[in-house]
Amino acid sequence: VFHGNGSKSEKIKHNWFCNYLGGTRLNSKPTLIGQKNVFVGMPTIAISLFLEKFEVDCISKLESVINLTFPKENCYLFICYDEYKNVLKTNDKIEEAFKQYRKVFIKRTTEETYVSARDECLKAAKKLDVDHYFYIDDHFSIEKSDVIENLLFLDKTYVGPLGVDGVFSNYWGLVDDEGWYKESIDYGFIIRREITGVWAGPYVFACYLLDKRGINELQDCYSLNYSQERGSDMSFSSNALDKGIIPYIDNRYLYGSATSF
Repeated sequence: VFHGNGSKSEKIKHNWFCNYLGGTRLNSKPTLIGQKNVFVGMPTIAISLFLEKFEVDCISKLESVINLTFPKENCYLFICYDEYKNVLKTNDKIEEAFKQYRKVFIKRTTEETYVSARDECLKAAKKLDVDHYFYIDDHFSIEKSDVIENLLFLDKTYVGPLGVDGVFSNYWGLVDDEGWYKESIDYGFIIRREITGVWAGPYVFACYLLDKRGINELQDCYSLNYSQERGSDMSFSSNALDKGIIPYIDNRYLYGSATSF
């Protein structure tokens, strides 16, 4: 019997150890225990895109979203952008694509409202009663357009697609007692995809999919225990763990690139 009670740090170690339990490994690749490989019906999804870096390429970011293969008629699209750092630019292709969504919401933000805007978008997803919430910010560039379908197949409450830039990624395998990055012995193998599968980790950020449980139970978790030094992503992942929701990363594919803050 392997039991996971203990402190938060011990639970994180437990989750990491569970990555290597419960399945046959073939050529260093774990079988995906619990993966459905099919999702029933056509779920509804709220997609939130946050554009907050200076002079971000809005056209490129928007096109990466409208090029996603998941049906737009089943999606709501939230776009939050910092009006002091960017002008929200579109083109004819983007404007035509907007018409295919159930509804498009555009919200101006400032550095003072970054955190509250994230809470508000997740509240809106709950109010709309969608099945899933897909979060992406401008630290992640999508390069695989069927990312939503691949994440849906995994049937996880909180799961992100792997994005890599050199040794940086949108996943941490371990954190220290203060919640900061701590290198796990398999981090390099995972981000280089020398071993592939779906991996429990204490911190997954920049792009992820939540199911309905995640939408309902993680309300206000961007601002809960937030500090400017740590940022809303660290507070969100930490609060998820406190509520028994494990962040996972999917490295079966390289879904895009992730940049540091």
